[in-house]
Amino acid sequence: MTVANYSKEIVKVYDTVTDHNQIKKWLHENPKTVDCALKALLPMGALCMIQPLVKRRISPFSLTQFSVGGIMILAGMSSQPYINGIAPPTHNHENHVFDVCILDDVNLAYEGNLPVLTINTKDPYKAGYLHGKMLSRQIAEMREINSVIFSKMKCESFTKKYSDFFKEVIKQIPEKYIQEMQGIIDGYNGRYPQDKMTMEDLMLIHTFPDKAHIDFLESKGKMGGTVIVDGNEHTGPIIGRNLDLSAHHSLGKYTLLIRRNNIVELGLPGLVGTFTGMNSEGLSVVMNTCKGLTDEAEGLVSLIYNRQCLEENKTVEDVTLFTDENKPLGSYHLVVSDSQSAKAFHFFQNQEELFVREWNKSDPQITTNYRYHSSGKNSPLYQNSCRREEIIEELYQSVDIRKSFKERLQKILSSDFVNNVRTVHSIVMDSKSKQMLLTFDNGWAADLSREKFTVKC
Repeated sequence: MTVANYSKEIVKVYDTVTDHNQIKKWLHENPKTVDCALKALLPMGALCMIQPLVKRRISPFSLTQFSVGGIMILAGMSSQPYINGIAPPTHNHENHVFDVCILDDVNLAYEGNLPVLTINTKDPYKAGYLHGKMLSRQIAEMREINSVIFSKMKCESFTKKYSDFFKEVIKQIPEKYIQEMQGIIDGYNGRYPQDKMTMEDLMLIHTFPDKAHIDFLESKGKMGGTVIVDGNEHTGPIIGRNLDLSAHHSLGKYTLLIRRNNIVELGLPGLVGTFTGMNSEGLSVVMNTCKGLTDEAEGLVSLIYNRQCLEENKTVEDVTLFTDENKPLGSYHLVVSDSQSAKAFHFFQNQEELFVREWNKSDPQITTNYRYHSSGKNSPLYQNSCRREEIIEELYQSVDIRKSFKERLQKILSSDFVNNVRTVHSIVMDSKSKQMLLTFDNGWAADLSREKFTVKC
């Protein structure tokens, strides 16, 4: 089936999905109303159950009334977690969920409404330990709610096959990152000894973006995203990025900036690797998941590969050499930019190990979750990539050319379907000015007003 035919089929589904998303979005935007409605079901249900008992009459109507009352009480008591699962409640940035803590080596504070964890120490274990200790409450809640990502090893049989897999993955990780991860584990376990975290537990979130080619992670959880490189010769490349990840109530809420050494990342408590980041030279990296041709544990976990890429390189050309010498664990898209140029590196997409697309400075470059390779692209249905690219291309035909590149990127990132129930962070990154315009939420993050952040390390 051609991409065009795929597109026609997707449009049919898209119309239905859009209707469902409108309901989800209303639930997302009105959590207090939903909560009040569910609480109101309890007295209403009790009243329905009591009336037949008071009248002491047994009839089809009274039995139905009694049953309906029981269902209303059950719904009022148990529906909230289900609703949060399908439409996570919005998070108000002015509601600060992190506790400010200022230490010499590591501090956690707000810059405006942006939570920023600043790591000053060069000791990786100490950095991890204080990270795990300071953010232990948030990690604990995320482990409780996001069992798919954090706690799967506790709820499923952890077979020898997967234990061996993680041992092989860990062998590929530089020692300094292992020390930092061990520090996070020890810092967290010191606060929550009753819910101890293991290295396998922490490795689970760090391999989550690699799930498309790891069989035992493939069946659970979803991660996608959209990356657009726009700009011109004068402005240099400007990256617009939406990260789509099943939020389960907390991933947007607990998003924070992590400033360490020479880089700033938009990350999560307990995370050592990088989804999205920029270094002090203005080099920016973002990742997108995809399927590909890998079936063994060789190479570095993508999140840690991204961080190492930021820490060790200054320009896009440096990254080109880095990718020649270092291979990630599996298939994904890595989009990088500096003040002058941008490239998209596509790992293990076809028979070739690496395929590279270079931004041509006159047209926007779009990266979704297709498989891109020298013969073109395929897997259009993966994470609805075909429909998202069509929407973006259509919007570029109608967008006001008088708008700045940043403004039109924000408009496109906030468009329906590109911005959706799983969009937990949305960011526009300008390598030349070293600025980020970012927002985060438990869904539809691109709808919210953006905070400006300048990278200073």
